[in-house]
Amino acid sequence: MRRILLCLFCGILLLAPCARAEDNLLINPGFEQTHDGWPLGWEQDMWLFDTGASYLELAAPGRESDWCVLVENVVSNDARFVQSAEVLPETVYRLSGYIKVDSVGPDGAGANISVLSSYESFPMVYDTQGQWRYVECYIRTAEGQEQLSIAVRLGGYSADNIGKAWFDDIALTPVDAVPEDAAVIQLTDYTRYAGQQTVSDADTDSSSLGLLAGIGGFLAVLAVLYFARRARLPWPRAALAGLLAVAAALRLYLMATQAGYATDMQCFYAWAQRMAAVGPGEFYADDYFCDYLPGYLYLLWPIGGLMNLLGVVEMNATARVLVKLMPMLADLGIVVLLWRMAQKPLQAMGALLVAALYAFSPAVLIDSAVWGQVDSLLALGLVATVALVQRKNWRAALPVFALTFLCKPQALLAAPVGVAALAADILREKTPSARRKIIAHAAQGLGIAVAGMVLLLLPFVWGKPVTWTFEKILETLSSYPYATLNTANLYYLLGANWVGLEASFLGISYGTFGTVMMVLCVAGVLVLYWTRRDAPEALPLCGALLYTALYLLGVKMHERYLYPALALWLVAFLRRRDARLLVLFAGFSMTFFVNCALVLRDTHLALGFGVPGCVLAVCNLLLLALAIWTAVDRRTCELPAPSAGEHAAARAQARVDEVLCQTPPLPRMRKRDWAVMLSLTLVYTAIAYIGLGSTSAPQTYWISTGTDEQITFDLGETRDFSLIFYQGVLRSDFAVQVELSDDGTTWSPLPEYTALEGNCFRWKYYPTAHYDTTTGAFLSWLDTPGTYSARYVRLRVNYPGYMLMELGFLDAQGEVIPALVSQWTGAREGSSYTPEALVDEQDTVVSEPSYYNGTYFDEIYHARTGYEHANGLLTYEWTHPPLGKIFIMWGIELFGMTPFGWRFFGTLMGVLMVPAMYLLGKLFFRKTRYAFLTAFVMAFDMMHLTQTRIATIDSYAVLFILLMYLCMFRFLQMNLFRDRWRAWVPLALSGVFMGLGCASKWICMYAGVGLAVLFFWSMARHLLQWTACRNAGGEAAQKVRDYPKLLLGTLAVCVVCFLAIPFAIYYFSYIPHFAYEGGLTWERFWNTQVNMFNYHATLADNHAFQSPWYEWPLMLKPMYYYNGSPFVGEGNVATIMCMGNPAVWWTGFATMLYLLWRWLRPHVRGEAVRDHRPAMLLLAFLAQFLPWVLVPRSMFIYHYFGSLPFVMLSIVYAAQRVDARLGKRALPVWIGYMAVTVLLFIGFYPIGTGTEIPRAWADAMNWFSNLYLPGWQYRGWLYY
Repeated sequence: MRRILLCLFCGILLLAPCARAEDNLLINPGFEQTHDGWPLGWEQDMWLFDTGASYLELAAPGRESDWCVLVENVVSNDARFVQSAEVLPETVYRLSGYIKVDSVGPDGAGANISVLSSYESFPMVYDTQGQWRYVECYIRTAEGQEQLSIAVRLGGYSADNIGKAWFDDIALTPVDAVPEDAAVIQLTDYTRYAGQQTVSDADTDSSSLGLLAGIGGFLAVLAVLYFARRARLPWPRAALAGLLAVAAALRLYLMATQAGYATDMQCFYAWAQRMAAVGPGEFYADDYFCDYLPGYLYLLWPIGGLMNLLGVVEMNATARVLVKLMPMLADLGIVVLLWRMAQKPLQAMGALLVAALYAFSPAVLIDSAVWGQVDSLLALGLVATVALVQRKNWRAALPVFALTFLCKPQALLAAPVGVAALAADILREKTPSARRKIIAHAAQGLGIAVAGMVLLLLPFVWGKPVTWTFEKILETLSSYPYATLNTANLYYLLGANWVGLEASFLGISYGTFGTVMMVLCVAGVLVLYWTRRDAPEALPLCGALLYTALYLLGVKMHERYLYPALALWLVAFLRRRDARLLVLFAGFSMTFFVNCALVLRDTHLALGFGVPGCVLAVCNLLLLALAIWTAVDRRTCELPAPSAGEHAAARAQARVDEVLCQTPPLPRMRKRDWAVMLSLTLVYTAIAYIGLGSTSAPQTYWISTGTDEQITFDLGETRDFSLIFYQGVLRSDFAVQVELSDDGTTWSPLPEYTALEGNCFRWKYYPTAHYDTTTGAFLSWLDTPGTYSARYVRLRVNYPGYMLMELGFLDAQGEVIPALVSQWTGAREGSSYTPEALVDEQDTVVSEPSYYNGTYFDEIYHARTGYEHANGLLTYEWTHPPLGKIFIMWGIELFGMTPFGWRFFGTLMGVLMVPAMYLLGKLFFRKTRYAFLTAFVMAFDMMHLTQTRIATIDSYAVLFILLMYLCMFRFLQMNLFRDRWRAWVPLALSGVFMGLGCASKWICMYAGVGLAVLFFWSMARHLLQWTACRNAGGEAAQKVRDYPKLLLGTLAVCVVCFLAIPFAIYYFSYIPHFAYEGGLTWERFWNTQVNMFNYHATLADNHAFQSPWYEWPLMLKPMYYYNGSPFVGEGNVATIMCMGNPAVWWTGFATMLYLLWRWLRPHVRGEAVRDHRPAMLLLAFLAQFLPWVLVPRSMFIYHYFGSLPFVMLSIVYAAQRVDARLGKRALPVWIGYMAVTVLLFIGFYPIGTGTEIPRAWADAMNWFSNLYLPGWQYRGWLYY
């Protein structure tokens, strides 16, 4: 009995420390468990990730053990080790640990153990004089909070510090009771709020931001059209109310669904709660962070009360709406002010449109409704101040300005212009009494402003030193001592993003240089104001210019500091109807929007955002130049505005003429056309099919069926060899082992090798095994062919389903060594997969694997799926519709499962694109030379060549896009009233091609949207023509008498050919896909569509070669497909990069902008007869391109392929316009252009086709290598 009790007692003693360890919710709290010099379970995080800014590492010794961790901040930073722990909601925990500190000053946060993303006060340790100090605090989790991120850190939010801090024995333990003298920190579950920024939420953000950009651009176009021709608006107040309702609804949706900028949102939320809890008197505390002045805190006070009333205890949708409520109301206030100010100069319709421009500006929406910032309060105060000053109401203007300053101190930037305006008002008066009156009013206003500020500040400063207010203002204004903070301005271009003011530039510090620039900006604007002080637009124009100049040329500028200038540009436009002011508002709105969107995307951009940032900075500086020109130029750039009556009559007559005139005949394909088109097609066919792929590859196969299947090969005698193999379809990775023997009895196994699923239908060498030279232990596989010696080779596979199609034993010269199967064991009884299939096609064995004899890039999915369709196997690839893979299947059935076979039809589609483009060019431009140029730029574009030579599905989709638009464009050119049912033929064909395209790839659905817009635009045009002809009477009325019947017939054709037939094609294309699973059913079909959508909606991996949409037109990041190393000659390279021909892409970028101008110009000038081709091309291009702006998934440059045909057509359109202007003098230009295009095509041809070339050739084509832009090191186009 005693022995039993003794054992139980010992067991309790042994279990006691275990139980204590289980109380601690953190793993590896003492940092004793390490791997590669890092404490297991802990992650690193810091504010500034600059190399050398901070060091987080293991240190020795620990407090009572071998290890602890060290956080060393070399520069002022907030660096920490972080670990997440599962907790219970509304539970009290003790957070404790030991800290040792060295050289940590009192200016920032000290060393601390805290909860990440919490703004509460945790114990800070600044100096321990070489000793370990124990710290602890008690925390209560929030309602619903199930996770905490514990940080051992040096520094804090907006409280960075320098020094060293050691941490050890960190503990997070639940407690039942808290000591009487201990305070409990009530947490807010910020982690749940931050955690909402998952993939799906980020998706919502991306698509919403893209939508905002689209809305803003659309309204900008409407503005141009309106100010070119006036329109009347009945019920202006009701229209304003509707505008406000829509603007508020959009904002409420964005406020609730968009997380915003986490740091600002968390601060505003916490401040609102604190104001509601302690009021103004105790709000500011030495250990509580708040860098805002009391003005905005008063507005947050009722928000905090509403949160308490509604029971909001965490950052959810309700909290987001409440936090962003004041900025939303300020937005709507500015809308109303602009509407009222615009009534007189623009009348009702113009006033409403100006208000709508601001209400739906993407810049305004992203700042307040998405980000959650309060810059709209600053803008509202400044617009109100300007309105009051222009009425000479200084008694109200100065108090409004003071209130604005208390909300946002950036209002001070406008003070110099305000002082100048006051001086101008005084001196403008002719009599002393009038001057004294203005001075008296200004003094009264100043008195009211000072008194109001004192009354508002008093509750916050009561009991504090007299100098506290000034110190707080100086503290706020002196924060963030950097040259620029994520702002696309001059300093960003100089590489000074998040660079300290003390850093040097041209021998002087950024601080000094920026201060000089700011002084010059203020002085220049004051001189400008004084010279134009009597102009009605002087005050808002100079205010906008001052904010803009300081934003772009001054230091310490955040990305949002341009915001107040936007409203002031519109106010200036209301005072001076200069088109350049609208351009400035629209231009700065878009650059501001993109700048903020980039910051929201990456949250904190200490390193900058590369090319987009530099492009934005250049655009901003160009816009600043335009702003200076506009301000200095005393002329007004008025938009022409013909009278509404003249314009309406001209348009009505033009519509009648369109009906009565003969339909332009379909351009005849003359013998010359056929000869030119076929010759170019034959040339391209030769280029495309040369070196396309081998017609020889293994066709038979063996599949393992046992759990330890062994195949022994006899080489006849002991030989030195390399082993190469060709895999078929695998469903997973397989472990394969090769054993060697000279006598067939004693075996030497090689290490187990993993045969990857993705290496299907390509030759792979069995690699070289790398061993430790001392112990002989296997270390890893080297990426080089292994060389082995044996007579017998045994292949062992321990799992059924490994499909192998051929093995080759190669000698040192790459010649095949004959081999026989001498033994086969372990297979399932009766297996039909005999191993002789592995050596029965030795003539297909190659010594140099390459793209030519195997799959590369996404061929491992699409070519594989074609093989599965051809053989009735379970389909692997389901993320795209099947029709394109059915074409691949047909090529396999014709030419076997060979590279040439699976690439044949895709390349054929690329060949057919050349005549399709010729026909498009003939249809659009009606002349042979333009049709030839259209097909020429397609034939000699590198992406067209590369993307159609690879066995993916893009070539099928793009060809069908070309054909569906070819037919739709022909329908648009026909006269429905004359051609009647004949116009339905191209319309029906367009629908059929759309169905074929959608069944190949979903990008054709984007094209379908473009077709729908074009069709309904055509129907609207026919309706207007019908109305005009009926009103005109006579022959015109007779021509359109059957319009209702024609309309019904046209709609019926659309229902059949754009809905029924495409759906049937799409649905039945899944027959091969589901053949293995028992056949096509609706349930299987529908589930696959849902899975496809979810896959593409959440695809957000970080691929090394992914490229966002804004990089595509300039071809900044080509896609890497293939590298021939190591099977190329010394000094040579072989690579396949998906990229374009610079002569096509860069020219196309410019001509697309020209196309946009050609579309806008007749609208601006009010011309009655217009060329509809620019609109048609722009719409087709945007239908393919805009969806990529809105979708959140990862993107690559080949997604631009579907837009390219319309870019190429824009080149030819520009060529036609150049010809019209220069005549015969244009011929040398276009001959030179085509020569450059061909030369560049030749230069890049090997890089797009995998042809082996000298490295010097590749280096010569690797343009812009090692180009440095701030935050972006460009290594050139090519990877080889």
